[in-house]
Parts: sequence; structure tokens; C-alpha cells
Amino acid sequence: MNRPGHVGATLLILSPFIPKLGVEFVALAAVFSMLPDVDLVLKIRHREYTHNFTFAAIATLLFFFLFRYAGIPEILALTVFAAVSIHIAVDALTMQKFPPFFPFSRKRVAFKVFRSDNSAVNAGAFILGSIAFVYYAGGGGNALVVRVSLRWMWVLEPRTSCCSLRRMKGTVQRQFCHHQQEYWQRKLKELRAIFSYTATPWVAGP
Repeated sequence: MNRPGHVGATLLILSPFIPKLGVEFVALAAVFSMLPDVDLVLKIRHREYTHNFTFAAIATLLFFFLFRYAGIPEILALTVFAAVSIHIAVDALTMQKFPPFFPFSRKRVAFKVFRSDNSAVNAGAFILGSIAFVYYAGGGGNALVVRVSLRWMWVLEPRTSCCSLRRMKGTVQRQFCHHQQEYWQRKLKELRAIFSYTATPWVAGP
């Protein structure tokens, strides 16, 4: 794949984990997504020495010490391993064979699903990855989980009292707000309106 394709694939795969990993982790992984193609800059054999998990481990270790020296959280060095691993996995779907486990194994892999210069695949990956990043970075994933939880609560427990709703609201906030507290503060009024509207028929009944 080309640059937009690799960036998009990285965002598409990692964005759902933004609530756990953080926006910085995913964004930095997207920056490192083209690292294996440094072989083109160095003018060495393409997809030979930099398209393998050994290179991913060495590069991760190198950036670990660079980040420590620069005062950047060392844990972010794992973005290198994630980015290179995704790059390898995506390139394995293209036509050109390469050894992902070099130098321990010289077996060359290529699943030949699409060409690396397929404009539709590259553009599609970039667009979908960008949409996923914006969606999950804005708290969309957490909001979706909460809405699904609320819907199933009313299917399974239709006569839930207002007190139970308040307890559940607190549970939801404890489970999800610790990642994006400011996001949920903005959504608190919306949640309160949902609780009030849905609970009213049961509260008013006998």
C-alpha cells in the first residue's frame, strides 16, 4: 500500500482502542506507519530488512531510549511496534512476497488480495481510518456502548425505578467517564433527559 493506505489502515485498526490507549497513542502510531518503507530512502532491497517483526522490535527499543532522553513517556515507544506490525500485516495482503520473520525464517509471504498501488483500496482505507479516528477520538465509542446498555436495560428490566436509574447512571459514569470525563460532562444533560423521558410512564403508573 502507499502512504495514505498505511496511515488509514493504522487508524482504522487502532481507533476503536482510543478509550484505552488514548488519542496520542493512535495518532503517533499513524505517524510511524510508514517507518518500514525507510528502505526506499536508504535504497536497500524493498520489503526485505525493514518489513519484519525483528525490525519492529529493534525500532521499538531504539525509540524507547530516544523517548526517555527526550522526556517523552516511554510507553509511547509501543506505537512503533504497533505501527510496523500493522504495516507488515497490510503489505502481506498485496502481491509482492517478503519474509515477515526475517532473519529467523526466510519464508516469503504474500496473500495477493490486491495490488499495493490500488487507488480504491488506498483511498478507502484512508477515508475509513480517518472517520474511525474522528468518531472514537470524540468519544463516539463510549457513547455507543452506553446507548446500547441503556436500550438493553429497558428490554430486560422495563419497570426499573428512578432510584435504579440513578444508580445505573452513576455506574455508567464510573465505567466510562474516567477516560473522557469532560466529554461525559457535556453529555450529562442528554442522559438525564433520556432517563426522565423513558422512566416517566413507569413512575406515573400504579
